[in-house]
Amino acid sequence: MKNYVKGNKAAWEEAFEKAEGYGADNVARLEEERFPFLSPEFVEVLSRHDLKDGKIAQFCCNNGRELLSVVKNAGAEGGVGFDIAENLVRQANGHAAATGIPCTFVATDVLRIDRRWEDKFDAAIITVGALCWIEKLDDLFKVVRRTMKSGGTLFIHDYHPVTNMLAVRSEPEFDPDHPTRRAWPYFRATPFVEASGMHYMVGEHYPSKTFTSFAHPLSELFGALLDNGFAIASFAEFDHDVSDNFGHLEGLGMPLSFLLAARVV
Repeated sequence: MKNYVKGNKAAWEEAFEKAEGYGADNVARLEEERFPFLSPEFVEVLSRHDLKDGKIAQFCCNNGRELLSVVKNAGAEGGVGFDIAENLVRQANGHAAATGIPCTFVATDVLRIDRRWEDKFDAAIITVGALCWIEKLDDLFKVVRRTMKSGGTLFIHDYHPVTNMLAVRSEPEFDPDHPTRRAWPYFRATPFVEASGMHYMVGEHYPSKTFTSFAHPLSELFGALLDNGFAIASFAEFDHDVSDNFGHLEGLGMPLSFLLAARVV
């Protein structure tokens, strides 16, 4: 396991321990709502594809709430989620048991998923904030392709790579008078190395274990998919935020998020 992966594992597990009540309402929402935790545009794209009785995977699944939602509401046979954080995976398996949704969650580095999952899945999802933890997307999609059946569909919903150029409010580079000012290059070669906490989970910044993330331009994303046997079926961009970082830029016509579907050929 690469050093940055070990560090990220420790940082995510630390964040979960600090995040009081994280995921506490998952079971109730899964039982009471239709497609909770998914954006309307994601639900709309999923509805164009027949996932009934299929097996669905999620890579970097966090506590599995999106996969549980998809499997239940799309009528899938079952699902398997993969994530490196062991405590998040334990919560995911607990929520699967509590709801009776046929999902299993596996604690593993997604780049080291073993051969027992080869050619198992009819569909797969990658949701917001997952791609940034992978140094080279080609490495990820090699694994994803290996686990999927021919003709299967991969869905990716994430923040737009353009936002990697912008500082967020908590960063010293942020200029409140010019919030769209470029702080970093689009083709950033160096990773982001931080120790200010997983704000997404905990709700605040705190001195944390060091974690490393990476910026990926769209050209890398498309290239890695095409090089690993995927054909892009649809791609849409949106000017609303899905990352909890750029809500102040919504509606200004900037690309803040995207949704992609790619089929295994």
